[in-house]
Amino acid sequence: MSGTVTRELPRVARPTLVFQSRDDHVVVPANAPHILEHLGAADKRLVWLENSCHVSTLDWHKERIAAETQRFIREQVGLKEESWNRN
Repeated sequence: MSGTVTRELPRVARPTLVFQSRDDHVVVPANAPHILEHLGAADKRLVWLENSCHVSTLDWHKERIAAETQRFIREQVGLKEESWNRN
């Protein structure tokens, strides 16, 4: 990861959800914990994906990514889980 990116990470102060495949052949998996460690956000989470490749949203975990993302966003806006399916 470039020094420029690492220096800018503390400026990210919004809640952040990071997905990382342990088998990613493009992005070094060790970058994910590094990113979390340097983010300025108070609420930051890492979700490890097993047996997935670089484009995980088109891989085995697309449903999990969608569900985890929805959960994270709903938590950020204060929606309780029991009200998720109400219109």
